[in-house]
Amino acid sequence: MITSLTFPRMQCIKTGKVVICPDCKKEIDVLQLEYGDNKKEIIPACECFFRRQKEHQETLRLQEKIERMEKVFPTWLLGKKFQQCSFDNFIVREGTKQVYKVTREYAKNFPPKKGSGLLLMGSVGNGKSHLAAAIIREVKNKGYFAIFANVPDTLSRIRATFDQGSEETESQMLDALRDADLVILDDLAVEKQTDWKMEIIYQIIDSRYRAELPIVITTNANMAQLRKCIGDRTFDRISEMCRFLVNRGTSYRQDRR
Repeated sequence: MITSLTFPRMQCIKTGKVVICPDCKKEIDVLQLEYGDNKKEIIPACECFFRRQKEHQETLRLQEKIERMEKVFPTWLLGKKFQQCSFDNFIVREGTKQVYKVTREYAKNFPPKKGSGLLLMGSVGNGKSHLAAAIIREVKNKGYFAIFANVPDTLSRIRATFDQGSEETESQMLDALRDADLVILDDLAVEKQTDWKMEIIYQIIDSRYRAELPIVITTNANMAQLRKCIGDRTFDRISEMCRFLVNRGTSYRQDRR
């Protein structure tokens, strides 16, 4: 036979007393907890305590996210040359003034509204990758996580995840490229594209498009060549996401020679 149990009524009422939160100095009502014949005064936690807890949890979540992406795209992948690139050591030459101004403002005002990005077009060696790396430098200095992904190398790494015994997985790489605060796709469409490569590039760009996260792209191709290499649907995504900039500077390396 099951006997039902009756518990004393519990209620919590204000006492009219207040205490001052030692952290935010806000008044907190002292409450009286009544449970049957028992009465006890309690001081509830201040709102600022729960706000700090929430902020702490968010900080831990962001740290875990950054550590996860850093394992897949560590800073050293940028290479010694590009790690040294900045806006201050970029040599502004004829034809580069406008793209230099726009990219510097972009980095200064990061993050952009609704994930707007940039597409830097121009001939080989005229400083597109330098400016992209300078953006990375500025964005990271502001505390954001940014990935500099050379497209041919990144596609090769993703392809290598199919090999037995690979320590990386395709999903790890694509997740990082989707979730980073900024992704630089360097040297897009510099090689012949296969259907598989076109699909991976579309997945990367489309995932950031849907999340309204920014992307900066460098390419040696003109618009017609780029559309042919990456396909109409990827080109349309980029056209909506990015401001197109043409770097009309000549090759810095050839000028030096």
